[in-house]
Amino acid sequence: MFFWQVKGPNGEYPNNNFTEYNILEGVAHLNRTYNKFNIFFKYVGYDSFDSPPNTTLLVYQGGTCVVYPEFDPHGYGMIRRCQIIDFWNYVTANGLKHPNVINIYAPYATEHYRGAASYLRSTAIVKPQDFANFVNPHEIGHVLGLPHTRSITENVPRDPQHPDFNASCAGDKFVVTAAIERFNVGGSYPFVDLSDCTYDNDGTQIDSEGHEYEPTPQDVSNIMSDCSPCMLQYPNFFDEQFLSMRHKVLSNPTKFEPLQNTIASLYEPYKGEYSISGPVTNEPPLFQPGFRYRFRECQCDCPDGEPTPYEDISFSMGNATLLMVEADETDFNTITHPNHSAIQIFFNHPCPTLMVKILENAMITGIVSPLLAVSLSLMMGCLMQM
Repeated sequence: MFFWQVKGPNGEYPNNNFTEYNILEGVAHLNRTYNKFNIFFKYVGYDSFDSPPNTTLLVYQGGTCVVYPEFDPHGYGMIRRCQIIDFWNYVTANGLKHPNVINIYAPYATEHYRGAASYLRSTAIVKPQDFANFVNPHEIGHVLGLPHTRSITENVPRDPQHPDFNASCAGDKFVVTAAIERFNVGGSYPFVDLSDCTYDNDGTQIDSEGHEYEPTPQDVSNIMSDCSPCMLQYPNFFDEQFLSMRHKVLSNPTKFEPLQNTIASLYEPYKGEYSISGPVTNEPPLFQPGFRYRFRECQCDCPDGEPTPYEDISFSMGNATLLMVEADETDFNTITHPNHSAIQIFFNHPCPTLMVKILENAMITGIVSPLLAVSLSLMMGCLMQM
């Protein structure tokens, strides 16, 4: 992942939340959200750029985009709703989009939306104050192919035999997520009890066939919904959503293979240098937060003072722990590599129940569909890494 600070035309950026600490906190939050389903994010750096001085002023008014004759004084420092497509074109045309990473663009403000992302593309817009809350996982969900859970066409029945059933081909096409037109009504949530995120339908909230909406608290607070207070308190994904994201990544190699890396990259520092000899005068190697690390004492002969490659396990290790770092560590400068120690990362990704059921059904029936084949390969990967 690479983060971009998007400034105004004169270099202005009236938002003090864009710091490397907040970026790292956001990446850690993404990893804590996604790691349990075997999806990992590697932070590789950040940069900034000024907006062009001749940005077209496009303002969303009355449900349409209105073009004004003057240039936008904010440039792309405040990316307006009607400027998003122009912004994507601008960064692509001007070399401000790295080809082999997910690019997160952080303007100091947005207008008429909280965040944005390109569906199955490597770009997203997230303000820096939203790096470590539900907005970042929500937009990354779009990058990995997840739609919103809300829809005006999806009907309530979940039984495939019901004449009004259309959940598998309408809305987000997940049967497990309940049908709902929206939770957010003009900035308020009149049918949601925000203390526990239960939905209280007074009988007026119905689908096109007259069925009353009946979402669960997990639907209300789902990361791909639109109930911000509940997404902030109880953010969650359904297992099927994670499985879908992994399927989208594996079935779109042209788009996603350039963005993928090996697990070995997580064992590499995001910045700093190893001291080869003499007193330490440079910044020590630092590892990204969000993981549980154990640095174990080892006996090894490291050539040129550099650590051995990830694949080299010829050294011997004792049980002594030189440093232990928890996944919720907030002093990121302490996540460094002590001398004469091996790095152990505890990956918290238990295999989801859904995938276990899929594996059991395949063993019983002997029938393997293309999607099921992908699921099985993920399941085996999960089992082998536990």
